[in-house]
Amino acid sequence: MMLSDQLYQTIIDNSINLCTDIFLYHKDKILLVRRTQEPCKGLYWPVGGRIRKGETADGAARRIIKQELDVDYLGELKPLGFYEDQYTANSFSENTHYHTLSIVFRGEIDDISHIILDETSDDYQLFNKIPLMFKLQTFEK
Repeated sequence: MMLSDQLYQTIIDNSINLCTDIFLYHKDKILLVRRTQEPCKGLYWPVGGRIRKGETADGAARRIIKQELDVDYLGELKPLGFYEDQYTANSFSENTHYHTLSIVFRGEIDDISHIILDETSDDYQLFNKIPLMFKLQTFEK
């Protein structure tokens, strides 16, 4: 069953959206993509997106890597922790309250020469550090 855009927007505005973000490391650097959509439009950010009903977090992470980078990721994805944030814009609306909770994974990617970005980003680069506004909370104490 397909939800109407209006109903989906109402759901987004009134619930926490469960997502996954993936830090893919290449030669000890983090691959980040520059987002073309809200939230975080124009910023370099980890690959990530919503977890769909019936999907595991690991399965969603692999689907999103394929979707955003055109890479069939077969390596290990290690859960690192979670990230929670609230935004005033998302890909559907520029004036909304958008609350996300992301399960964060770490993976290793050996070859980045075949990456093909989808429409959600327009560039990728390797960085030494996680973006400052990304407040990762680890599972370990």
